[in-house]
Amino acid sequence: MKIRGNKNYFLELITIVVGIMLSFFINEWRENSKNKEKEITYLQNIKEELYADTSLIRDEINILGVISRGADTILNLNFDRPRPDSIELFIKAQTLYSTLPQRRITYHELQQTGESRLIKNRELLRDIINYYESVVWEIKEYNKIDENHVLNHLIPYYSAHFDMEKEKGNRQVINDLLFRNLLRFNKGFKEMQINLYKKQLKEIEVLGNEIKNELEKLGAPTS
Repeated sequence: MKIRGNKNYFLELITIVVGIMLSFFINEWRENSKNKEKEITYLQNIKEELYADTSLIRDEINILGVISRGADTILNLNFDRPRPDSIELFIKAQTLYSTLPQRRITYHELQQTGESRLIKNRELLRDIINYYESVVWEIKEYNKIDENHVLNHLIPYYSAHFDMEKEKGNRQVINDLLFRNLLRFNKGFKEMQINLYKKQLKEIEVLGNEIKNELEKLGAPTS
């Protein structure tokens, strides 16, 4: 009877241990599955935000190109010939500066929640961080410089010297050395921004492909 009692005791003990281990593995599996779903969602959201930015960046490049070419038109203006109909538009356009917002919603969420750890591919995580902390940061800082030039130098000059209602009186202003230098600086800033945005488009393409490949490895549904 004692031997049978010991057997029953050990069987019950083994059953309890196996049950605990099984419960632990099931919970771990569920947690890993949940984390994998989160990882896929984060990567999909980042990819969608990157691609959504692409069309806006291209539009911004086109606008900056118009401003830059407009500066050339003004600087090369020959007053002995009829003025182009678009000259007043080009003059006004010089006071524009880039305010393109950069989508960082998902990246900020990863930072604030600490869930960047869920991205298992550490090389991919490093590239994501580099994109937002280096590429996007550089554009943001350069845009601040351009904004400062327009708001604190170009617009005050316009306010003090230009009268858009009296086109003939603006001839002297356009030939003013200070104005021409301000315009050259403005053109230079715009061309630098164009180059930075073009660089960003290349970075988006590379990073987008990295994320796409990782999503395929994770078995995420293709869209």
